This record gives sequence, C-alpha cells and structure tokens, in this order.
Amino acid sequence: MMQAVPKSRSRKVNGYVKAVLALGAVRRRRQERYDRFVRPLDQKRDKLAAEVAARGNALSGGQQTEARRITAMISGATVIKYPTE
Repeated sequence: MMQAVPKSRSRKVNGYVKAVLALGAVRRRRQERYDRFVRPLDQKRDKLAAEVAARGNALSGGQQTEARRITAMISGATVIKYPTE
C-alpha cells in the first residue's frame, strides 16, 4: 500500500519526498535480503564453530592449541562487514 503524502506546491520538495520514500524502500528490501540469505549462513557458521569447539576440547595439549589457532584464523576470515547505508 502506498503511503499517502500530501503534495507540496514546490517541485523541489516533492522530489525530495519521493527520494526519501524510495530510499526507505531500498533499505527495507536490503534488510529483507539480509534476513533471507546472510542470517541463515551466520547460524550455520555458529553451529559449526560450536561443534569444532566441542571436538577441540576432546584433543590433548598441542593439538588443542593448534585447533584453537586454526579456529581463530577461520573465524577472523569470515567476518563480513556491511555498510549501514
């Protein structure tokens, strides 16, 4: 449903209002896309990290240290930063 925005007599204001509404729609679609694709991947990564941590605790001495180093290296490489705007 379209938002009802009162029309102004100024073309400049009307253009600004249209741009703001379009930007809101773009942000909403971007957030929906993030929720559909990235969040499930984050959940899978978290499950795998928990499994790796559980198996890592079963290791002994130097193996456990090496497993932690590798896990830290992997988790640091998978950080994805998205711009806020």
